[in-house]
Amino acid sequence: MRKGYAKAAQILGRAGTQYRPVDGFTAVAEPHAFPKLAFDVGASFSGERPPNWGVVTRYMLSDCLDDTVVGDVLVCGAQTFFVAAIDPIAPVLCVACDQMVSVSAVSGSSGVVVSGCPAAIVLRSKGESAQSGVPGSVRPGQFVLYLPCLPGVILRPYMTVTSNTGATYTINSAEKSAWGLRCVMSLQQV
Repeated sequence: MRKGYAKAAQILGRAGTQYRPVDGFTAVAEPHAFPKLAFDVGASFSGERPPNWGVVTRYMLSDCLDDTVVGDVLVCGAQTFFVAAIDPIAPVLCVACDQMVSVSAVSGSSGVVVSGCPAAIVLRSKGESAQSGVPGSVRPGQFVLYLPCLPGVILRPYMTVTSNTGATYTINSAEKSAWGLRCVMSLQQV
């Protein structure tokens, strides 16, 4: 299967750059390889439909699949992705990144734990009335942050995430899995 995917990537793909993060500060520091990459929203690579709003997963074909691991960051044209899952008989599952983020520890702890890392930030739920009794108060929307596997990085509640757009978020809950890091966050409004 992998040889077939590699041939398909050579036909359908475009030149890309592959990075292999070794910590929270080197996600896109040193190129690891320069594969041909092809992405699609469906595992069949039919190219029949565009990505859906709020859906960050894409399937990927590469001519360097034997040298691809979960957590690798892939840049192809103006798009950035990270590898979330590798299956021996299916195309690689990636997450499309739309921002670069830094993560700071809570005050009193050691400072920045992630810097300049590609990430996907998606609105999960809209704000609603918090019924706090304060006139005009609203609950901020909830966002989900997806980050690649970053060796040695553990995110915790109350850490601060700052994106390249200038938005600042507070982590409410964090999960580290074989797919990467996923956090639920609130937008800081002040």
